[in-house]
Amino acid sequence: MRATRALTQAGTLSEHSKAGTGDRAFLVLEFDFTETTPKGKPTVWAPLLERCEGEGITALDIQAALLAHLATERPLWMTVFSGSKSLQGWFPCRGEDEEKLLVWFDSRAMRLGACSSTRCVSQFVRMPDGTRAPNRDGKSVRQTVEFYNRQTLQEAATTEATAVAISLAKDSHRPLSTAKKL
Repeated sequence: MRATRALTQAGTLSEHSKAGTGDRAFLVLEFDFTETTPKGKPTVWAPLLERCEGEGITALDIQAALLAHLATERPLWMTVFSGSKSLQGWFPCRGEDEEKLLVWFDSRAMRLGACSSTRCVSQFVRMPDGTRAPNRDGKSVRQTVEFYNRQTLQEAATTEATAVAISLAKDSHRPLSTAKKL
């Protein structure tokens, strides 16, 4: 974050604004498949969920499979359970071109049913191992980390450090061997 509060596009001060958001460090994908809308009408996912339920496959199983599939294209750092009905996959992307990242998001993730909400860099996502507000029963629910791959961040950090070293070498006209020692 750049600031605790900043101006929204409408010009009001808010803790939830694009102006207060820093560069994206993770692209968080959420699949939120339900059989009915909040108004009780069937969703586009209802027929698929009913067929899968008959085979013992849950909506969370489907979401996990989709995240695993997308992890063959981009490294997946962790998966967080919302505490209710969805999984969020955290894909490291610090320093990547936002436009190219969103092309991937639109053409791959959304095509598989990912929610469009996390396309926005200022969208709130689940806090890993945090607690969400009390549910209908008045109980606070833990947002558990269901999958974690430490190596993904280590590789991302190595890639980022290499990119910084190359950038420093180009900017200062030093040989790359000197920049590697930084």
